[in-house]
Amino acid sequence: MLSLPLRNGVTEKCWGCNRNFCLPAAKRSLSARRTSLHAVKQVGVVAAFVAASLCACSAPRTRHFTSEEAVVARPAPQPAAPKTLAAAYDKIVSRIVAEANELDRAHDLLRHLCLEIGPRLSGSVGLERALSWSKAELQAAGHERVRIEKVLVPKWVRGEESLSIVETGVDLELLGLGGSVGTKPQGVVGELLVVDTFDELAAHADSVKGRIVLFNHRLKLDAQSGFPEYPAALSFRLGGASAAGKLGAAAVLVRSITTDVESPPHTGRLDYAPEGARIPAAAVSYKDADLLEARFKEGTPTTLRLQMQARSEGEVESGNVLAELRGSELPEEIVLISAHIDSWDIGHGAHDNGAGVVSVMAALGVLRRLELRPRRTIRLVLWTNEENGLRGAAAYAKSHGSEQHVAAVESDSGGAPIFALSLQAGPKAAGLETLGQLSALLAQQGVTHVMPFFAGEDIQPLINRGVPGVGLWRQPTHYFDFHHSAADVFASVDASSLRQNVAVTASTIFVLADMPGTLGL
Repeated sequence: MLSLPLRNGVTEKCWGCNRNFCLPAAKRSLSARRTSLHAVKQVGVVAAFVAASLCACSAPRTRHFTSEEAVVARPAPQPAAPKTLAAAYDKIVSRIVAEANELDRAHDLLRHLCLEIGPRLSGSVGLERALSWSKAELQAAGHERVRIEKVLVPKWVRGEESLSIVETGVDLELLGLGGSVGTKPQGVVGELLVVDTFDELAAHADSVKGRIVLFNHRLKLDAQSGFPEYPAALSFRLGGASAAGKLGAAAVLVRSITTDVESPPHTGRLDYAPEGARIPAAAVSYKDADLLEARFKEGTPTTLRLQMQARSEGEVESGNVLAELRGSELPEEIVLISAHIDSWDIGHGAHDNGAGVVSVMAALGVLRRLELRPRRTIRLVLWTNEENGLRGAAAYAKSHGSEQHVAAVESDSGGAPIFALSLQAGPKAAGLETLGQLSALLAQQGVTHVMPFFAGEDIQPLINRGVPGVGLWRQPTHYFDFHHSAADVFASVDASSLRQNVAVTASTIFVLADMPGTLGL
């Protein structure tokens, strides 16, 4: 899942859960563009495509961005005399890279996860099979303390769903949004209303009742970076149903969050307001949103029939999968490497987040095969229920939050090559300087950027406790072609990109777990 922070006055809001975080609003000045990186909860993608607030930091040669600018990270800072990490770890990183490139281990793991297990929504048989499989694979690799820790998760079932234009009988593509209520068995029939913004919805307040509202906001590409502007589009998926339901709408549709015209519908979680009407909500494909928009603007009478069997079935047992490579000198100090193993219930969950799962599994395997045992313990966690609840993250923090985590790393931004490391916790110039030296070690692998930025959704409870968070960010150019859709399949992930992911991930966690000091934080 991709979700990152949004600004809201003097508080911060998470893209995924829309909850507030009480850090000061950014202070802006012409002489020093300083903004605040909040301690967010619940993500999974790339710092480079958001116009969001970043943390204040005095790190030399690190650019800071205002919320009005696209976040286009500059090349990683190069220390004046980069002899520390480079001198200590250059040969070790070369060994790690060679081992990662020798085998297609991650690709083989992804093939099984996608083609033999498939989609893995919380509460599903697929997710439970994935947990058992990953535990068995980690045990076979020889890792220590491999186990599944129990977590209760919500179970939402999609059921049958359909959407059609009554006047023409044309069927449209749709996917119900995660957590949506269903319709009555006979469905919902209503006249179409198309709006682009919440303000436009409010302007039609007197005519919303009984209609099916389409939030028609298009995912745009930033003019400078070329990356998708996700937060603006996400707000309609998260809050559209409550906003329209408050005015008496019968149901809500959203234009899928993608720039790919040919893409199928994209789902994702919605958030109902604690009070107020709960109405059915679904996403429509790019092409069908265009069709509905054209009919509405032309004044062509358009009545829609929506049928959804979506329902919630309470809580069921699931779990986080854990494994360790115990430290040689400081085993009680933990460097966490993690990825969420759940996915939505369509496609294979290959980019979101199968690629992250197999990359961290294979990375730990590389270190084990090379008999590289760092000073500190490396703990792998495969999170459950990231997509629609973050129960796994909350359970881990409750059980393990008091342990001595010196860094928490998350991998949840697809299967493209990793190009950037982010640091969330601080701000601290020393931590960015350390990541700058690490990126210099990994420059030949394509890691050319570091940035003070959001690190990951599931590690937020640890970051909130002061643990430095490190994000592994992939190139996001095509991520939203696949994200939360039936197009997110095994064939869309490149084997060479996974090899690079494994090399970078293994190198990063080994250096963080073995180096003197801890990110300067």
